[in-house]
Amino acid sequence: LDFINPESAERFVEKGWDEEKQMYYYLVYFNKETKH
Repeated sequence: LDFINPESAERFVEKGWDEEKQMYYYLVYFNKETKH
């Protein structure tokens, strides 16, 4: 993931645990999708 402001990225990322896959996952919130 490439954040412009790494220190402010915390507010938009939520870490979770998937019991089924035994894996962590990240939910990322954004206002609009940017195409590279």
